[in-house]
Amino acid sequence: MLANKQNQEELSEPFIWPKEGISRIPYRLFFDPEIYKLEQEKIFKGPVWNFLCMEFDVAEPGDFKTTFVGETPVIVTRDRTGTVNAMVNRCAHKGALVCLKERGNAKALTCVYHSWNYGLDGKLIGLAFKNGVGGKGGMPDDFDMNQHRLQPVRVEVFCGMVFELFPTKLHQSRIFLEKQWRTLSAETLDGSLNLSVYRAKSSTIIGCCTPRIFAMPIMQRCSTHFTQPLR
Repeated sequence: MLANKQNQEELSEPFIWPKEGISRIPYRLFFDPEIYKLEQEKIFKGPVWNFLCMEFDVAEPGDFKTTFVGETPVIVTRDRTGTVNAMVNRCAHKGALVCLKERGNAKALTCVYHSWNYGLDGKLIGLAFKNGVGGKGGMPDDFDMNQHRLQPVRVEVFCGMVFELFPTKLHQSRIFLEKQWRTLSAETLDGSLNLSVYRAKSSTIIGCCTPRIFAMPIMQRCSTHFTQPLR
């Protein structure tokens, strides 16, 4: 990422890799706040498909699982229609965490701060004291429930894995994921196994990785390197 000229220009002090090559990682990469900010913007919130969870983590309607994309908390749900959704785990009212548990099953998602209630698709469906109490307080007359939902992120379920993308202008997402996965399969298995067999062989390894850890080679390509230029 830092080799990109545009990224270098965004740093107050240019970053130069040591002569030993990329196998030697400078300590600056681990503490520089400017580099950290660039990583959050260009990787976790950029045109990158990030791994969220396995599809079996939200197997039943009402199931939810919380995770992180970079430093952003995210909720993955399966709604009553069977659709898998993902949204930022921050209430649209005051920004408090909505889901405090790692996983569970619920009919709706309720923020404990002021009891704003969201559907499993992230849409606001109710809030306490909307009309006030005793003719006092409440939300203004022009308050629109449809404009106050949990921030959605784009979701794609592929080979039993749930990926997310913050930008919404990326086209042909599934085709792109299929191409990347087949490339990974060919590189890892010399093309000797087809996609369905590879999924079965790798699901246990992938399932034991938390979304915050991308050190394992099999997850590194799936989570942080599925990139495609925005059109």
